[in-house]
Amino acid sequence: LVMCEGDRWIRDQITTLSYALRAGAAGKPVEVAGAAVGRFCTISLKNADLIADVEDYMANATSDLLMMTAWSMALADIEEGNAIPLYYFARDDRVYNAFVEKLDEHSDAIRAMPNPRLRRQLEALRTKLQGRRLSARLKVERLKDVLEAKGM
Repeated sequence: LVMCEGDRWIRDQITTLSYALRAGAAGKPVEVAGAAVGRFCTISLKNADLIADVEDYMANATSDLLMMTAWSMALADIEEGNAIPLYYFARDDRVYNAFVEKLDEHSDAIRAMPNPRLRRQLEALRTKLQGRRLSARLKVERLKDVLEAKGM
């Protein structure tokens, strides 16, 4: 994934995506994240021969943005938490592993958070993105079904 702005781009997308997550289903957070990733793919990457691999790579980047954003939002209510390192972005399952580690480490603080929607979003990200059986694309589709459903 080639981005013209690097870390700044990731930070900007986290900020933008936080608005979508705060809005719940109406904010269409999975759609917003996927569109952001798609806009920054190079033309050669979009037309690659191994389009399935490219689509999985883009789905992985989409889920990474969602996890990094949700975790950054949770940090507002967690006193001793740290952000997920930006250099983990779009590198296999590094973001997911760091995300789950942070959820486990701060489980008491998460349960005490005043925002029930964010708690549900964190749990959906954890459960819908886990495992290696499903492709990244399928995981993102399952996540979209939850995050963009009424009542979320």
